[in-house]
Amino acid sequence: MVGPSVDADGSRLHQQHQHQRVHQTSALYGGGKARPSRTEVQRLLLHGPEPDTWEVVLHQGAALQPRGHCLVDPITTLATTPPRMEAIESIPEHRTAQSIALRWTVPWGNGDTIRRIEILWMVQDLEDGNVEYQTLIRNGKKEIFQQDPETGKIQTEFLLPKLQPGQVVAAVARPFNGIGGARLWSPMPGPGRGK
Repeated sequence: MVGPSVDADGSRLHQQHQHQRVHQTSALYGGGKARPSRTEVQRLLLHGPEPDTWEVVLHQGAALQPRGHCLVDPITTLATTPPRMEAIESIPEHRTAQSIALRWTVPWGNGDTIRRIEILWMVQDLEDGNVEYQTLIRNGKKEIFQQDPETGKIQTEFLLPKLQPGQVVAAVARPFNGIGGARLWSPMPGPGRGK
C-alpha cells in the first residue's frame, strides 16, 4: 500500500525506513546502553526492507553498515603437533631378492610445515616370527629424513639393501613439525598389527 507522501516506486518509503533503522541503532548505542538486547538486534535485522544486506556490528560506536564493509577478523588457531602417520608400505616394483623399498605419505602438519620424518626399522629372520611393535619401538634402527631447504619437500621412499633370503622387515614412522613430533608412531602394516 502506497501512502500519499511515498513515490510510486516506493523509493521514498525505502529511504525513510533506512533512516529509521540507522536512527534506532544509533539510539541504542548513544542512549547510554552498552549493548542492545538480542531481541532489539533481531527486530532491527528482521524488519528492514532488505534484511540480508545490512548487519549490526557489536563494537564501540557501531551502527548499521552494508554487508562486506564490516570489520571481519579471520579465525586462526595455533599450530599443534602433527597427527599419526599412515602405515609405511613396501613398493613391490622396487623389490629384489636382496633389497626392499619402503614408501610413506607425509601427513598434514596441523598448521605448520612437516620438517622431518623419523623411520624406525628392523630386520628379523622369518623363523624368529614377526617383529613385535614394542620391540621395534625400543630396538629399531632410526633413519631421519629432513625437509630439503631448496624445495621444501621431504623424501618419501627409502631403500633397505643387503637383505638375506628369509628375513622380515618391519618399519614405523613419525612426523615432526616446528612444534614437535606426533605422539604415536605409525601403525605396522599387516593383519592384526595396527597398533
